[in-house]
Amino acid sequence: MNAIIGTPHPRLDGRAKVTGAARYALDNSRAGLQHAALVLSPIALGRVASINDAAVAGLPGVRLVMTHRNMPALRPDAAMQDGGHAHASFRPLEGDEIRYHGQPVAVVVADTREQAEHAAALLPVRYEARPGAVAHLPEDAPSEEEAGSLDVGDADAEWEASAVRVTADYEEPAQHHNPIELYGCIAEWDEQGGLEVHVPSQWAGGMRAGIATVFGLPEEKTRVISPYIGGAFGGKATVLATTLLTCAAAKLTGRPVMLQVSRQQAFPTTSFRPAARQHIRLGATAEGKLRALIYTSENQTCRFDDVSFPGGEILARLYDIPGMKMREGLVRTDVNAPGFMRAPAETPAVFAFESAIDELAVALKMDPVELRRRNEPARDPVKGLPWSSRSLLRCYERGAELFGWSGRDHAPRSMTKDGDLIGWGCATAVYPTFISTSSATLRLTSEGRAEVRCAAADIGTGTYTILAQIAADRLGLTPDKVTVRLGDSTLDPANVAGGSTTALASGNAVSKVAEQAREALFKALTEAEEGPFKGMSPASLSLSEGTVRAGNVTQSLAEAVSSLPRGKVEATDQWAHPEMPAKQSKMLWRAGSPQGGPDMESFTALAFGAQFVEVRINPRTRTIRVPRMVGVYAGGTILNPRTAHSQLMGGMVWGLSNALLEASEVDRNHAAFANADMAEYHIAVNADIGALDVEMLEERDDKIGPLGAKGLGEIGITGTAPALANAVFHATGIRVRKLPIRIEDILG
Repeated sequence: MNAIIGTPHPRLDGRAKVTGAARYALDNSRAGLQHAALVLSPIALGRVASINDAAVAGLPGVRLVMTHRNMPALRPDAAMQDGGHAHASFRPLEGDEIRYHGQPVAVVVADTREQAEHAAALLPVRYEARPGAVAHLPEDAPSEEEAGSLDVGDADAEWEASAVRVTADYEEPAQHHNPIELYGCIAEWDEQGGLEVHVPSQWAGGMRAGIATVFGLPEEKTRVISPYIGGAFGGKATVLATTLLTCAAAKLTGRPVMLQVSRQQAFPTTSFRPAARQHIRLGATAEGKLRALIYTSENQTCRFDDVSFPGGEILARLYDIPGMKMREGLVRTDVNAPGFMRAPAETPAVFAFESAIDELAVALKMDPVELRRRNEPARDPVKGLPWSSRSLLRCYERGAELFGWSGRDHAPRSMTKDGDLIGWGCATAVYPTFISTSSATLRLTSEGRAEVRCAAADIGTGTYTILAQIAADRLGLTPDKVTVRLGDSTLDPANVAGGSTTALASGNAVSKVAEQAREALFKALTEAEEGPFKGMSPASLSLSEGTVRAGNVTQSLAEAVSSLPRGKVEATDQWAHPEMPAKQSKMLWRAGSPQGGPDMESFTALAFGAQFVEVRINPRTRTIRVPRMVGVYAGGTILNPRTAHSQLMGGMVWGLSNALLEASEVDRNHAAFANADMAEYHIAVNADIGALDVEMLEERDDKIGPLGAKGLGEIGITGTAPALANAVFHATGIRVRKLPIRIEDILG
C-alpha cells in the first residue's frame, strides 16, 4: 500500500452534503409531481368492512383513492431472508385482511401533500376487529419455530462437571431505526412502460429486481436511483410495501407520485429490531476455565415470515468452551415483519453473553479481563479452523491501558467520587467478517482522471471516499482526481450495503479493475504505432503522480490516454473470494445477495474489539451518567482511519443509547407501538456522551482478500451495552438483565 490507502482523507462527498448539493431521494421533484398520503389501520387484527372513497374523491386536488378494490395486481416476491428482495411477503392492499396495527389500508393521491394528507385524514373506513392481537414478546410464550441450533461437545456433561455455574435470563426490547432521512419514494412510469424509482436504498440492484418482479417488468425497464442516503442501518435494505404502493399509485394516475412516510407512520410500516429473550447457563472450573455454554432464546417475529437473526454461532466463537449447546426459536406476534438493524443478531446476543461472562467473573472473584484471557481460543471452536487473524487480547491489553483498568477495585460499590457511585465495566465487541462479491468499472479519461462506477451504496460510511482512495492508490493519482458513481441500478452490480461488507467487496473490485486498467494502458502505449513508449515492455512502465514513466521517458496521464485511438481505457470485472462457490458469485448478476463467512473453507474471520465504560450514579436519584468510554478494535487494514473512527464512534454512541434509552414500547391493549415519535422514542444526544476514545490496532490479514480489510460498520455497537450494564453492576451491586436500564431498575 502507498500513502493513500490508510490515510485519514476527508470525505469527498462532504462538501456536497453540507452545502445541500447532494440530492437525496425526495429531492428529485419534477413536472406534474403528485403527492401520496397513507391511511393506516387503527386495529391490529380483523378486516376492512368498507371504505367510502367517494366521500373524499371530490375534495380539492384529490386525484386517486387507492384501496384493495382498485390496487393493481402484483406478482409475488419473497422476503430477502427467503431469497427474494422484499421486506415482507405480505403486502397491504392486496385484500381486506388486517394483520397488524398501522397496516396501510388506502393511499390518497393529490396535487399537494397537504391536500393528500387532509383527504387521507377524512377518508371514512369501517373495520371489523378481531380480539387477541399481541405485538409484544409474551413473557411465557414458547418458541413456535426453530431459528438456529448448534452443538459442540457435550454441553450437558460439561455443565454438570462445572465447579462454578451462572444461570441468568436477559431481555432486549423491540427498537426502531429512526434514520434522520425519513422513508419515502418517488415513482414515475414512462410512455414505454418503464419505471424509474428514487428511493433511499442500501441495495439499488436488489430493489430493481424486486420491483421488476412484482410489476412483471424486465429489469432493464426498471431503474432505482439512490446516490445519497440519510441513514439506513438495515431499514432501507429491502423493498418496503410503501415503495410498492407508490409505484402502484403512479401507475394508476399516469403521473409521477411522491410518498413521504411520516416519523409516526414509519414505526408500523417499516422494519424494526425484534424483541428477544435469552437464557444462558455458563459453567467453569474453579480456576476460571470455561467448560459449558447452554444458550436458548425466544425471538419475536411476525405471523407471515420467519424473520430470524440467530446469534449463537457468533457467541460460540468468542471463547474456548468445550461444551456448547445453542437453541434459538421464533415467537409469532401481530406486527409487521421485523428486519435488519445494525448488527441484528450480534447486538442482543452479545449483550446477554458478555453480561453473563461478567457475572461468572464476579462468582469466581476474578478480574473479568483475566477471565477472558484464560479462555482465548487458538482456533475456531466451532469448525476447528484457523483464524484469518484474531487480536482480541491485544485489544483488551491496549484498552485496559488507555482506560486505567489496573486501578479498578473489583468489589461492587467500592469506588466513589464526589459522593457518586463509580462503576467500571468491560465487554468484548465482535462482528463476523462476511465476505461478499462485487463488480465495478473503471475508466481512465483523456482529462487524466479516473471514473469508478459501482451500484454499491454509501449509507454514510464513507464509501465514496474509500473507493476513490483505492483507485487513486492503484493508479498513482490523488483521490480528488477520481470520480465515483454509486447508488444506481444501471451501474455494475454490487451486493447489499449491509453486514459490514461493502468496503471489503466493492473495495477489492475497484482495486482489481484499477490494476487491470493500468495494465491495459501500459499495453496500449507500448503497442501504439507511435508515441514515447512504443516498443517498450509494459513491465517497464509505471504510473505515479498522474504521470506515466519508463526510465527518463515521461508523459502525463491525460496525454497518454488522449493519444490512444479511443481516448479512454476501461476495465470491468467482478471480485469474488477464491473460496466463494462459483454459484454464489453468479448470484450477484441476478440481483442476489451472495455472501460467505465468517467460516470459509480454510479459515474463520471475525473482527474483534474491547469496550470499557465508566458510569457515575447519584446514590439518591440513581441517575446514570457515562463520563467516558474506550473502544479498541482490530479490523485488518484500516482503509481510512477518519471514516473508520466515525463508524466505530457512532456504534459506541448507539450502544450507549441501546443500553440506557431505546425501546419501542408496546400498548398491549391495542397491540401497537405507543411511542412512535422522536419525543418519546429516546435516543442518545450530545449531552449524553462524555469522553469517547477510539483506537484501532494494526492487524494484518492476508486471507480475507487483497486489501486485508474487515468491515467496521457494526462492531462498534456490539460490546457497549454489556460493558455499560457491567459498569452499572460494579457501581451499585445490582445486576440489570433487561434493556434499557432505567432508574427504577437500580433503586434497591
